[in-house]
Amino acid sequence: MTLGISFAKGKVEKKHAYSMIIIFGSASPLGIALGWIFLNANPLLPGIFMAIACGTFLYISSAEIIVEEFSVSKYKWLKFGCYLIGILLIVGLW
Repeated sequence: MTLGISFAKGKVEKKHAYSMIIIFGSASPLGIALGWIFLNANPLLPGIFMAIACGTFLYISSAEIIVEEFSVSKYKWLKFGCYLIGILLIVGLW
């Protein structure tokens, strides 16, 4: 839905929007299928894929979400405390 709204706001042609939505929608099932195929191929591969996925989430949270949240000074200390708790949880899992 967000992708469709972004295409509508950006005035992307319907033909291009439909093709991009189909590619985006097929990426998850394709990734799941590849994961099942590679799961038994090498025991190191699932760890590598998990590291790539975790790194992606950490990058997005560090570069996009945290910067945007801390630009608003309301509840600054509460946000910082929750941020530290999140870091401690990650370190604890490590």
